[in-house]
Amino acid sequence: RDLILGTLENQTGTYDLSGTGTLSVGRDTWVGAWGHGSFNQSGGSATIGKDLLLGNWTGGTGTVSVTGGSLIVTRSIQVGNFGDGTFTQNGGVVTNEQTHINRGSYTLLGGVFTSTSSTDVSGYGGAALFQQSVGTHNTPHLTIGDKDTVAATYDLSGGVLKTDLTAIANNYYGATTGMMNHRGGMHETGILGLGSFSGNVGTYNLLSTGSLTAAQVKVGEEGTGVFNQSGGTATVTEFKLGTWTTGTGRAEL
Repeated sequence: RDLILGTLENQTGTYDLSGTGTLSVGRDTWVGAWGHGSFNQSGGSATIGKDLLLGNWTGGTGTVSVTGGSLIVTRSIQVGNFGDGTFTQNGGVVTNEQTHINRGSYTLLGGVFTSTSSTDVSGYGGAALFQQSVGTHNTPHLTIGDKDTVAATYDLSGGVLKTDLTAIANNYYGATTGMMNHRGGMHETGILGLGSFSGNVGTYNLLSTGSLTAAQVKVGEEGTGVFNQSGGTATVTEFKLGTWTTGTGRAEL
């Protein structure tokens, strides 16, 4: 019912899926529970009934590589719970409901990645990074920094990122920081919010050839927001600085 790769400390487990192979897991797939796990997909079809967990417990490390085929995760992809995780996509189609990047990274080098509910780059217990240089990332709700943060960053240098809401530094319960570095490619969103709550600091850096399209940009809602543009193109219908009485917004163009 579960697929576990690298169950115990000092154990290593590997699963390779290619060609026309088919994998169906009824419940969870653990890639690095307490040990070291690797899941490599270059073709075929994989369906996971519940969650895909990378580096689930302290000392565990999990690595997933998708270069082709289709990977469907019914619930969530969790990159680094109490351990460390690395997810690299260089092709194929990856679909899930929610993505949580807690300790580790997701690197999109090609293909299509879709989270039908949300993508959360949280930095919970360690640094969290989403890197995109090619391909398409679709998610209604993207959050960058929503925990008592270490470091939460999204680097966009190519491809297309589509969201309804992009919230950078969005922690109701305490201080947090989040940053997006937009060097290239397209970011299309309905609302871009920086510094949602008191003690939150959100930064958006638009550089080089990046292209941002948004219906509304809120720089410093109840917290602190910084919007820096030294290059690229921003097409915004409504741009707000310091939305609420506690909010502080700064834009440098």
